[in-house]
Amino acid sequence: MMSKRRYVLLLDIVSSSQIMMEFDWKIFQNKFLSAMDEINLTYSKFMVGELKFLAGDSAGCVLTSIVPIYDIINHISDVIYPHKARFSVVYDEIDMLANNFDISIMGGPAFIKASKLIMDMKDSNDLFKMEISNWLIDDAIGGQISLLLLMKNEWTPREREIINHYQKVKNQNKTAMYYNITQQAVSKTLKRTMWKLIVEREKRLNEMIESYADSIRGEEK
Repeated sequence: MMSKRRYVLLLDIVSSSQIMMEFDWKIFQNKFLSAMDEINLTYSKFMVGELKFLAGDSAGCVLTSIVPIYDIINHISDVIYPHKARFSVVYDEIDMLANNFDISIMGGPAFIKASKLIMDMKDSNDLFKMEISNWLIDDAIGGQISLLLLMKNEWTPREREIINHYQKVKNQNKTAMYYNITQQAVSKTLKRTMWKLIVEREKRLNEMIESYADSIRGEEK
């Protein structure tokens, strides 16, 4: 057994019992598994332990950096919509066997702290918390991520479809033609959902996360 400081990302599906009652859990799980495969492939250079289901309705991964955390969380949130998940990220010691990268048999302080952050959120509306290095920065970044997730979860399925198509084609007229609606309807959807503001905040957020990651690397040299 060896110990290393790494980033642990855990997630817990909100109201999973309701999903099991009202939806086909197996279909939901398979959809999530497909998304996990895509995430593990896309962010493979950051993965120490690949994203996978853990006990019950929780999942997690171990990363070498916090740089991709918002993109990973955002991807998962998009896939499980209209359902939600709570996320936590902690930077601390993990215990793992040499050359064994299966997260389900890892442990240590990082996992304990990340699990506690998830539990702490169950009595609030927060969807994300982190404990990395500086509690002020952790709170600022964590609050932004939680707020962005909550805002996007307020989008209706129709609004989400229009936004996703517009983001692909980058043209309001083409999106309008695709859905047989007016360009004005597309424009109103983008304004009503505050899409432009959210995209700007996401860009700035990723810059902040990258800068934070650089500062942590600098402290450890």
